[in-house]
Amino acid sequence: DLVVEDKIKVNIRQSTTYPESGNINIQINPEKPMDFTLNLRIPEWSTENSIKVNGRSVLGINSGKYLSISRTWKKDDKITIDLDMRGKLHLNHDHQAITRGPIVLARDSRFKDGFIDETSVVQEENGFVNLTPAMNKPENIWLAFTVPCKMGTDLEGQGAMSQPILLCDFASAGNTWIPAIRYRVWIRKTLNVMQMDYERY
Repeated sequence: DLVVEDKIKVNIRQSTTYPESGNINIQINPEKPMDFTLNLRIPEWSTENSIKVNGRSVLGINSGKYLSISRTWKKDDKITIDLDMRGKLHLNHDHQAITRGPIVLARDSRFKDGFIDETSVVQEENGFVNLTPAMNKPENIWLAFTVPCKMGTDLEGQGAMSQPILLCDFASAGNTWIPAIRYRVWIRKTLNVMQMDYERY
């Protein structure tokens, strides 16, 4: 509950599973209809956003800034927010990392889906990675997704075929206190000399 101008109480109720999903529902309940501005922070990483007030789209949404909504608010007004939770690929010195919304993902040896230090080429399109929620995951792992990759250095033979590997949220990675369990965020990208610029000797 908030107290705004003229000592009018406004109840704001939020329901969401964020950051498991990017959907956020906010219900506005003032004691009586009143004018005020509500500022919603839009994360910088969220590049495709949808915000609606009572089912009507709001325009002028800018990532990394606040969205100000000024109107006469009434009982049971509803705001629905959908943030961009697509997987994004990040490259740094021949290494790759993947984020989903505000969450960094990591390989974890508990998945038993291969050698976590093996080189790979993460399959992406315009910098986005197709993440599929994993149905079965080890104990104490919160979020897990399969990611399509070309594994190893054989990029013309078996390695040319894309296969799924599993990643989990960084907070869950390696959280067993067992030294044998390993995890990594930055995955080394397979060197592909066929795609490198030719340099004369």
